[in-house]
Amino acid sequence: MEKKIRYFDIILRILFAALFTYTAAMKLIDFPVYRIKMRRQHFFEPLKEWLVWGVPIAELLVAIALVLPYLVASPKLARVSLMGNLVLIGGFTLYAGLAASGIFGYTPCACGGLLEGMGWWEHFLFNLVLTSIAAIGVWLHRIKKDAALFTSVCG
Repeated sequence: MEKKIRYFDIILRILFAALFTYTAAMKLIDFPVYRIKMRRQHFFEPLKEWLVWGVPIAELLVAIALVLPYLVASPKLARVSLMGNLVLIGGFTLYAGLAASGIFGYTPCACGGLLEGMGWWEHFLFNLVLTSIAAIGVWLHRIKKDAALFTSVCG
């Protein structure tokens, strides 16, 4: 059972690190378009510019934090990175759900890359599955000793 949990943890971390790195890169590569779409989102005006930079930075930080525990054997970072991952994808899921419900009226998707082509309901369901996977990852770390899951690949 411990091996299955460890493999699930590795797959979860790779999945989310790749997803967040990809979406952040797509936003930064096409930054002028991403910025326009973010400025059209339904947030408080002073918050919009912070989110333009904050979202891709948060995605990259979470992606790095998800990988680091296997490089430095840090159970505390492992737990914190999984919680950060759950909060980030949970926030995206909540926003996609609100956008899908039509509460905001028309809202352009500012995700970047292939995800941008999804409709809001598809986006919501996709994110809901990812949020469930992230929640399972957090739960597994709570029931299993973190220290047993991590050994550094660096020695």
